Amino acid sequence: MTLVIAVINECATSQHDCSPFASCMDTRDSYACMCKDGYTDTSSQFGLGPGRRCSNSSNECASPELNTCDENADCVDTQDSYTCQCYPGFIDVSSSANLRPGRVCTVQTTCPKQATDLMFLIDGSGSIGSYVFRNEVLRFVREFVELFDIGLEKTRVGVIQYSDQIRHEFDLAQFKDKAGVLQGIADIQYLTGLTRTGAAIEHMVMEGFSDRRGARPISDTVSRVAIVITDGRSQDNVTEPALAARKKEIQMFAIGVTDHVLASELEGIAGSPNRWFYVDRFKDLDTRLRSLIQKAACPPPLQTPKPIGPCNPTTQTGCDRARNEVCIERGGQFSCVCPDGFGRHPLTQVCGGEVCNQQLLTSCPDPEVCKLTPFNNYRCVCPPEYERHIRTGFCISLNTPPPTVLPSLDDCSSGRGSKCPPGERCVKAADQSSSCQCELGLQRNPKSGECGVPGSCDPKLPDPCDARKRESCLLHSSGGYHTCQCPANYRRHSVTGVCLIDECASGKHDCDKSARCIDTDDSYICVCPQGFIDHSPDPLYKPGRVCIAEINECTSNSHNCSANALCTDTPDSYICRCKPGFVDFSPNPSRFGGVVCQEVVNECAN
Repeated sequence: MTLVIAVINECATSQHDCSPFASCMDTRDSYACMCKDGYTDTSSQFGLGPGRRCSNSSNECASPELNTCDENADCVDTQDSYTCQCYPGFIDVSSSANLRPGRVCTVQTTCPKQATDLMFLIDGSGSIGSYVFRNEVLRFVREFVELFDIGLEKTRVGVIQYSDQIRHEFDLAQFKDKAGVLQGIADIQYLTGLTRTGAAIEHMVMEGFSDRRGARPISDTVSRVAIVITDGRSQDNVTEPALAARKKEIQMFAIGVTDHVLASELEGIAGSPNRWFYVDRFKDLDTRLRSLIQKAACPPPLQTPKPIGPCNPTTQTGCDRARNEVCIERGGQFSCVCPDGFGRHPLTQVCGGEVCNQQLLTSCPDPEVCKLTPFNNYRCVCPPEYERHIRTGFCISLNTPPPTVLPSLDDCSSGRGSKCPPGERCVKAADQSSSCQCELGLQRNPKSGECGVPGSCDPKLPDPCDARKRESCLLHSSGGYHTCQCPANYRRHSVTGVCLIDECASGKHDCDKSARCIDTDDSYICVCPQGFIDHSPDPLYKPGRVCIAEINECTSNSHNCSANALCTDTPDSYICRCKPGFVDFSPNPSRFGGVVCQEVVNECAN
């Protein structure tokens, strides 16, 4: 009987429970999971093994450059990404542009897909370079084309490449489907030469959008769009040709490539600061641009009566949502106020602090906490028993004594009345009151209330540093003051700022002495090396705790196979099989064969 041992690669066969945002590493007997770059391992919060729950470290909603939501949509951060929701009163027509919800929000109820003549005018001059041309210019064109329904009655696509010469790569009516367009893009070869963007735009208007090149007549049912992709370093004038293009009802957009983009030229081509972009500075640039083109194709909005009063509490319109304001009615009057629990920040005038990620405890500065807003996103607020200081914006404890307020500057300067503590000076305000403020170069510590070196801490305080970040108040390398630092054998996470212990470097792990220890955000992973077998009690969630050296009993002669048997090594043991011409007379041949092998004797022959 032959013993067959099946080795399963759980990573290759998807028979694992790693997070979709984790890498699966196959081991001899099981597998291990590790969160990918940009994600934080939060598995231990859910009682799971490493790499089972990975949260997005960044909050895309914190900056418009990180998300593709329409300007009239709320960005709602989620564990793994974000979603967009059009404001009340706006219609979501994103599907008309093959986009996800909240990318195109308009006041029109009808904004259907529209036939488009889409022309790419791409810079192939020597200043672009072959690598940028292939990996940025053509990549963007390919990705952008994917967002359109291609067809002679739908969207037609043409490409013109230029330098100091002009080459029609393919005309607007040359390809009838998306596959043909993508193949045409793949066949484009880099020109090189001088940069004549102005002449290329003029040629595009007169020839590229001509009837003989497949352009449709100017009408309300077909929109004309030109996307100029260049580094903005033209050796001729672009302003007049671009203006002439817009007069021909061609919507002009400009995309900047390379690290030496001339922004003023791109804006001259596009005609608006909202119609040109850097190709590598905006996430999902193809989605952003597709949204703008769709909105430009929508019919003009119908005139609607303005709501009575400055805002509407029913639809929550009329207030600045970017500042987290809500509309309320009080005594028959409508006004924009901050929601309950979100005090207005004295410096930014926003209701609450910064946009935060509720999955990460440290996404707010200590001691602020992350709280859900009425618009389903999150902002930092002061916790209970704290309030936001009316001047600095820090969250200070209600038990902290306020800064010394002096009756007048004369009292301070003449020595009468209260004096400011060391590191502070008496400053006279517009209302003639005087208060102690930090000297130049110093900063008030929100915990101690004292002025010191920015980022310094007082080790005499009970909690001088952010406990959520596991920091310690340690002496600075200069020896002059203390700062909040990570203790020995800890490292600071690049996104969350949390001090993470490196169990592998500090030896605070229970990996087998033969195992490889891999440090993770949340814990560590043990992996038995090649030539060892994992015999850990829980090899799925705690692998690498017991690693047994793999022994080849066959080559080391530590087996009990018969001299007339063949020895075959297996991961955990070995198998004996009688050689041809021998019969297995082992006591238990079905389980431990090949122990006793006797030669086959042909009595008839003798």
